[in-house]
Amino acid sequence: MTNAKHPETYLHSILNAFSDLIFVFDGDGVILDYLKDENSEWLYKPREQFLGRNNKEILPDNVSSKIDQALQALKNGETKYTFDYNILLNGRYNWFTAVFSPIHEDTEKITKYLCVIREITAKKESELLLQGVLQNAFNSFIVLQAIRNTNGYIIDFELILANHQAEKLIGKSPDDLIHKSVRGFDNQQWILWDKFSEVVETGNDLDLEYDINNNETFRWVNAHASKYGDGLVITIQDITEKKRSELDLQAALDQLKVYSKQMDLFFTQALTGFFFMMFDKPIQWDETIDKDVAIDYALNHLHFTRVNAALLKQYGATYTQLTNRTLKDFFKNDLETGKSILRQLYDQKHIHINRTSKKFDGSEIWFEGDYICFMDDNNNILGHFGTQQDVTERKHAEELLRASEERYRLLANNMLDLVALHDPDGTYKYVSPSVTNILGYTPDELIGTNPYILFHPDDVLSIQNQSHSKAKEGEDVPSIEYRIQKKNGQYIWFSTNTKAIKDINGKVTMLQTVSRDITERANTLHLLEELNQQKNKLFSIISHDLRGPIGNCLGLLNLLRSDVPVEDVPKYLAHLHTSVSNVHSLLDDLLLWAGSQLDKISFEPTHFQIKEEATIVTNSLTEMAKQKNISIYLNIGDNSITGYGDKPMIRTILRNLLSNAIKFSKPGNHVIIEAKKKNNMLEISVKDHGMGIKKENLEKLFDKTSNFTTYGTKGERGTGLGLDICKDFVDKHQGKIWVESEFEKGSTFIFTLPIPSAATK
Repeated sequence: MTNAKHPETYLHSILNAFSDLIFVFDGDGVILDYLKDENSEWLYKPREQFLGRNNKEILPDNVSSKIDQALQALKNGETKYTFDYNILLNGRYNWFTAVFSPIHEDTEKITKYLCVIREITAKKESELLLQGVLQNAFNSFIVLQAIRNTNGYIIDFELILANHQAEKLIGKSPDDLIHKSVRGFDNQQWILWDKFSEVVETGNDLDLEYDINNNETFRWVNAHASKYGDGLVITIQDITEKKRSELDLQAALDQLKVYSKQMDLFFTQALTGFFFMMFDKPIQWDETIDKDVAIDYALNHLHFTRVNAALLKQYGATYTQLTNRTLKDFFKNDLETGKSILRQLYDQKHIHINRTSKKFDGSEIWFEGDYICFMDDNNNILGHFGTQQDVTERKHAEELLRASEERYRLLANNMLDLVALHDPDGTYKYVSPSVTNILGYTPDELIGTNPYILFHPDDVLSIQNQSHSKAKEGEDVPSIEYRIQKKNGQYIWFSTNTKAIKDINGKVTMLQTVSRDITERANTLHLLEELNQQKNKLFSIISHDLRGPIGNCLGLLNLLRSDVPVEDVPKYLAHLHTSVSNVHSLLDDLLLWAGSQLDKISFEPTHFQIKEEATIVTNSLTEMAKQKNISIYLNIGDNSITGYGDKPMIRTILRNLLSNAIKFSKPGNHVIIEAKKKNNMLEISVKDHGMGIKKENLEKLFDKTSNFTTYGTKGERGTGLGLDICKDFVDKHQGKIWVESEFEKGSTFIFTLPIPSAATK
């Protein structure tokens, strides 16, 4: 008996050495045997409590149902049946795998079935974790297993795991790919994966960039392959937007090169002298430093770094001669003047100069120039840019004119100018005959009257304070300019010299005035002042608004040329695209503004439907509004509301006002465009519910001299040109434009246009 039982004892010893559970079931699921000696902690029941009992009495429904399926499959002829299940043990779910197989005895009929159960909790949790990570990842993940021939060479790959992100790139569901041969697919990307066998053999990672075309969708991807066992883990990243951004960047760079060439051509061929003077390193300029020391440093270290041919011609110098000079060399005969000019430039950041200098041959040159400081991000001074014109000939002509005026002053005053004698209170006592040609009155019509009745109301106080009061006290007043009314009601500009005539006791008995019509000169000076303001605005825009975005572009390009992480490239490209777009928008505004100032834009009014024009403008700014989640509503009604004007100008006005409304609206707000007939005019308004405008800034909006601008709700920066253009175009239509605004509550910009009359319809 001992020998007979020895094999069974030996078998039980072997079975007890394993952690697996081994059961014997009959065809109905009754547990016939448990082939281990001790109780299992997996069951929490003594061995005698489950022997001879049906598994449905002991195990959870989810397990017993699978046991029934396994037994049925074996009865139907299958040789093995495997399933996974989980049960709650000690407060957590544990995973197991069960393998069923028939027990072949001496009889042909199979009545018993062997079940081996193994705990796979750690393995299952790892698989579920990996599957969850892969399915929730942004990138596509694919795991391939190498297929080798009898000689050990890789002849194909089997796809054993893929997440759903891969479906977008491959064009097939992961369920259609699992356990399939890679070469069985006809997608073009599978052909490239022959290269991945090298990764498996060498263990070296591989990065591959290529394009795919699935379902008529063109995409660019980057694949990274790493060895995993005898296979590969491949991460595929969609880089289509990156590629498109690179193409957009290249297009922007090409356009930037064109602009650069144009600017360089303008610099080199301009008749005005241009130059750059820069420091080797920035200098600090604030109240914390000794400014005298900084000025001395500037005189000795500020050098010409670039000059154009016009400037060389002005000084009669070669490029080498001029660039080897410091600023101190130019002021060696008047160093204090040089220091004063530098101090004024650094304090104000921009100055206008009219002075003399010396050419390289020693001759004198008169020049007129504008200088603008370059500043870094810390408000330190990098140098300055200057424009300079040779006005020597003009100065000589002015000197000759001045000498000529001295020689002919007496004759001119008595023949052409208006000469008058006044009582101390201003009453005319004598008026020269030239008054008829100048003001249209005869001398007799004015004698006995007071000239105050002819003065422009706005000029009366300045005439009283600057001239009349001083003359009555015995002081000669060389010149005062004011407006005076002619007989036909027209105002002209007068320049008047006043001299007090005294008796032997020094008492003022009479005032003598000599007046000249300076209307043409005043209008010219006014025009020159406007042109100078426009020029200053242009220089300001070029030196700040244009230079800033271009500097941003260069900075971003330098970053992109360095070792920037791939994941950061789209962010920098987005910033670069924004900067280039800002430059492009600014240049468009500059060109439109310049055309408006120079009257280069034709004015061709026609009849139009305001709803149609507003719809066109709204559609063009849909993307801009969408980026800030802003809705645009047209409160215009049907197409019966018509206007009369130049369509391109009307669209430009609406586009500027609408883009401003979007810019200064908070995300999620809405903008309303409304049109109605009012007082024989068509009144159009653009209303937002955004930042609003402070009361002190309202009057600056349409003032061309203020150059007022501010930032939008997302940091958008304007040039201040948009409203100038709007006002110019509205003026051309003989309409009006104004704004109604409350700070932090929103603004409404309103403009009017003429309604077409019956004669023009």
